Parts: sequence; structure tokens; C-alpha cells
Amino acid sequence: MPIAVHKRACLVIAVVMTVGFLFFALVHLNDQRQLDATKKERELLKIAAMLEGRLLPVLEGLDNQGILTDGFSKRQKRARINAVLQPVLNEFAEEYPLYSLGFYLEDLQVVAVAPFNCSLLGRTVLVDPLQDFELQRVSMPYIENDFTWDGKEQLLLTYPVTLGHVRGHVWVNCKSRPWDAAVMWPTAGRLAVFFVCWFLAMILLWQLFRRMENGLGQLVEEWRQFDALPARLREYPALIPLFERLVQLQTAVQTEVATKEKLGREISRLDRLQLVSQMAAGVAHEIRNPMTVVMGFVQMMAQKAEERSKSKFALIMDELKRVNDIISDFLSLARDRELEMGRYSLNDIIQGLYPLIFADTIKQGIDLQVELADQLPQAYLDSKETKQLILNLTRNAIEAMTGRGNLLIRTGREGGRIRLSIADTGCGIPQDILDKVFDPFFTTKAEGTGLGLAVCKNIVDRHEGTIEVESSPGKGTVFTIYFQVAGG
Repeated sequence: MPIAVHKRACLVIAVVMTVGFLFFALVHLNDQRQLDATKKERELLKIAAMLEGRLLPVLEGLDNQGILTDGFSKRQKRARINAVLQPVLNEFAEEYPLYSLGFYLEDLQVVAVAPFNCSLLGRTVLVDPLQDFELQRVSMPYIENDFTWDGKEQLLLTYPVTLGHVRGHVWVNCKSRPWDAAVMWPTAGRLAVFFVCWFLAMILLWQLFRRMENGLGQLVEEWRQFDALPARLREYPALIPLFERLVQLQTAVQTEVATKEKLGREISRLDRLQLVSQMAAGVAHEIRNPMTVVMGFVQMMAQKAEERSKSKFALIMDELKRVNDIISDFLSLARDRELEMGRYSLNDIIQGLYPLIFADTIKQGIDLQVELADQLPQAYLDSKETKQLILNLTRNAIEAMTGRGNLLIRTGREGGRIRLSIADTGCGIPQDILDKVFDPFFTTKAEGTGLGLAVCKNIVDRHEGTIEVESSPGKGTVFTIYFQVAGG
């Protein structure tokens, strides 16, 4: 399973810190061992120099007595020298009980040792340091780190001695293991401190990256909402340009989706209009001509009918006119006749329709208000279709109002466009169907055809204008149409 970048970073940092601590601990341990070894060597050198100072007067006396040069055998010489030196070594060894001491002559080998061990007398201990005497070099102490004595590791220091006929050295050695144990305890304490520091550093690192992970998680939750700049994003300033870029991309995507949805709705509307055109082309002529004949006979029969029957003929005529209006709406959507465009004043067209609209509102008990802008410029319009547009919208508004209400017709100018607004105080249109009101055959009326607003939309589109609708259920609806101002 993939590991997040910040977790990988935490792991890498932890490994690097651990390796660094271990390396530091090992280096420190090695330096401590070398420091303690140097200290021990200096201690051995000090003891050897002190031992030499104790033995030199004794050796000088032996040399003056001629013991070292008389014709005794080596064994006799060793015995006589040992008898003199051994008490001195024993006394000196009591001051340094953890060390082994001895004196070695070039031709007689070991002549004295402390603690005393008779089996060592006469043995060859170390030959290399005596090469300094043979080559007549300056005497130097010699330290052997890998020396073993009776199978035990020893740290050995040999200290050259020259006095008259005497050529040899004293040695001082100690066991390595007790010395190593003494070093390890304080070193182990320091390493424990290093480990505690490492452990605290790991906890601090874990807390840091945990806080970062929680912060990123909360940032993602805020990010998903794409509101204003998330407050937590300020903790990661490097991400701000990325967030702004993502906001731009999301806005572009939303715009593209909205555009596609709008195009889809437009294509659907055009498909319905095409269906209406095909139906109207076949139905209009087949129905309208017989309807004209029927309406003529009904009018004639109404004129000859008795007074009590005229109301029934009037009802028949109203329904026939309704059918004729439906056919007219079909033809308005179906026909693609060329517009008769001209320079017209929208105010003059509304004033010409005022008596018809006023009569419709009076019948329904509705108050009509007309607010026409002063000095409204002319627009390129088809006068006939513009009148049909206004009548359709006002009658649709009147039908939306039950009982008393207000109908407002207002004109104005916005930039290079002329605005026509028709507002009512009717029942309003629910928001979930507001984008469907211009679709052919879509209606919420029990007896509606769903063609009135579709015809209005078709007229506005043919004038290269725009139509907008705003509605609040229970408060009313406003249709706003924009026409282009006629140029000079």
C-alpha cells in the first residue's frame, strides 16, 4: 500500500537521526576507550618511572660490589640480584596491588617479579625493547597492547634501564578486562543519556508529523468545500498558489458543465420546436379551414336563435376561438417567416396595446401599472411579433393571479440594451421547474397547452434578444426581456 509523502519523510528523518545517534555513540565510545587507554598508559609510565627510581640506587650498589661482573653462573647471579631486588619490588607492589611488576636483564632474563612467582625467574619476557640498547639509541618506554600473560590479556609497559654494566628494563602490566569494565560503566551512562535524547527526539518528530497529518486532513476537508481561502492553509503558504489554481480549474469546470447543461436544454427545446413544426404543418391546414366553416355556421345560427339559446352559442364560440388560438400558437412556433424589422419605439407599442391589456385586467379585478422610461431609444423590432410577445406575457401574468393583484409593465435602458419588465403578484413558479417554463408543452395549468411561453422565447430569440425569469412562490413572477438599441 503506498505511503504518503509526509510519512515517508518522517521515516527517512527518523532513520537518519537514528543512524546519526548510533554513529555519534560509537565514535564517543571509541574516543572514550582511547582516552582511557592513554590515561592508563600514562599511569603505567608513571609507575615504571617511579619503580626505576627505586631500583637504580640498589642496582648501582650491586654494580659497585661487582656482583654483575664476577664469575658467577647466571643462576647464581639471578639469585643474588633477586635477593636484593625482590624486597624492594614487594614493598613497591604493596602500593599498587592491581599491577604486576618486574625487572629484566639482557643476559639473565627475569631476575625479580612482584607478586613473586619463582616459575618466572629466568624466563625471557620481551626482547624487542632491548634492540634500542644494541643499536645504541635513546632509551624509550615500550607499550604492548596485545600482550598476554598466562593466557590473560594484559596491558604491558617496558621501561629501559641503563646503568654501567646494567642493560635491561622494568615492566609494569595490568589486566585489560577489569580496566575495560571500569570504562564501560560511565560510558554506558553517557550512552543511556544519548538514547533518552534519541527517544525524546523520536517522540517530538512523531508529534510534529502527526500534527502535520491532522492539519493536512482538516485542510482537505475545508478544501473539498472550496469556500474562501481555508484558514489552515495559511500554515502552508506554499500551497496557496496551488489552491488558487484549483479554484480556477473548478470554476472553469463548473462553467463548462453549466454551459453544456444549457446547451443540452436548448437542444431539447429545439427538438421540441422541431416536433411542433412538423405537427403544426400537418394539423393547421387540416383543422383551421373546417374550423372557419364551423365558426361561420355557429355565428349564423346564433343570430337566428332564440334569446335563451344565445348563451349556449356564445359558449360554443368561445371554445372555438380557444381552439383557434391554440392553432395560432402552433403556427407561431412552426413558421419560419422572415421578420419585418424596423425602428420602433417600445413605449409606443405598449401604449397601443394598453386598451386591450387594461380590458383584460378590469375583467379580473387586477390593478395595471405602466412605467415607461423617458427618452427611450428606438429598437429594431418586428412590430407584429413584439405585440404578440407582450400580449402573451401579460395574459399569462393575469392568469397567474387569482382575485385581486397587480400587473406592472416597465421599460428602461441598461447600457446598449432596452429592458422590458412584466411583473405580477401571482402564485409564482417553484424554483425546481423555473428552468423548464420555456420548454414547449410544459405547463402547470390544468387546461394549458405549454405553448405560450415557448412562443415568447422563440420571438425573443428571433430578435437576438434575451429573456429572463425571476419568481418567488406566493409572491409573484418577473419576466425581463432585453432588446438591442437601434444604431444610427
